Amino acid sequence: MSDAERTLRPEEAHRLFHEALAREEARYVDPATGAVRAGMGATPTACAACGGPLGEARGGYAACRDCGTLNSSPRLDPKRLPELWTDDGAAAFFHRHVYAPTAARRMGLMRERAAVLAGLLPTGRVLEAGCSIGLFLDALTERGFHAEGVEVVEHCVETCRAKGHRVQRAAFEQAGLEEGVYDGLAAFEVLAHLADPRAFADRARRCLRSGGVLFLTTPNAAGLEYDTIWEGGTARHDNLKPHVFLQILTAEGLRRLLETAGFEVLRLETPGRMDVENIRNTALGESRRFSCCFFDGLFLDEGPKAETARAAFQKFLADTGRSGHMLLLARAGETRPPGR
Repeated sequence: MSDAERTLRPEEAHRLFHEALAREEARYVDPATGAVRAGMGATPTACAACGGPLGEARGGYAACRDCGTLNSSPRLDPKRLPELWTDDGAAAFFHRHVYAPTAARRMGLMRERAAVLAGLLPTGRVLEAGCSIGLFLDALTERGFHAEGVEVVEHCVETCRAKGHRVQRAAFEQAGLEEGVYDGLAAFEVLAHLADPRAFADRARRCLRSGGVLFLTTPNAAGLEYDTIWEGGTARHDNLKPHVFLQILTAEGLRRLLETAGFEVLRLETPGRMDVENIRNTALGESRRFSCCFFDGLFLDEGPKAETARAAFQKFLADTGRSGHMLLLARAGETRPPGR
């Protein structure tokens, strides 16, 4: 683990989190196939992002033939999702022992995001779906926004409320929210975990006033990190489990999802900073080589020249839409979709 990673993921806590995730995975995922166990879900018939047809499943996922989004297949029964949100689950462990101890380091990023939102929305009422321990709510409050949140993990809700934030414990799709009143809505690293992203997008549009701003980040299935993760058709990322990540969207899938729900996409980019580092660490940890000499040299060579090359390559990934994470800003149109 690099120094940069260690500041966001304390090594011992991160190891224990992976142990908790592995125990959880053993309940839901068949080790022979890497997919959700038979009887715990159903094979999806259409893409969760755009509704397009799906290809053959591999490594627990099936790619959409239209937009390229990776869909968990079989897909965990939505009724089982609350089992993952209990206070003794891996998600709660992550928020309590990995995320919270690095709050000071993460606040810089949250202030950056609050500044981005303030560039489109100088003030107003903003809701965060999946607000964790409230760092973005803190950053919004510093800028004078009226901030509130929705969160499923009890420990996170209690932490937010202790800081004075108004936070509901509920899934966003089922939360008791006023419609047409929010000036902004944020959801960071949420879409990948949802049973029905289209229901989320529809509700987000209904909650926002016309002209309101939606701010999302989510993994990018077209990113190089995911290409190397699925090299040979096997999910190789320690964090990427088909019972937790129900879909990994592409830029095209995300755009279609939101435009169908009544949003105008203002900005869609891949500003990732750690793709190269993550790929390198995965390869080093597994003592594995890549399928071409170029990747071997780029990711595994040592020394100043190799480090300079990796930094330049990371910038190239971000500039060309091939980083592993996406950032999106969209504006709510005049028409709100009907409730589903």
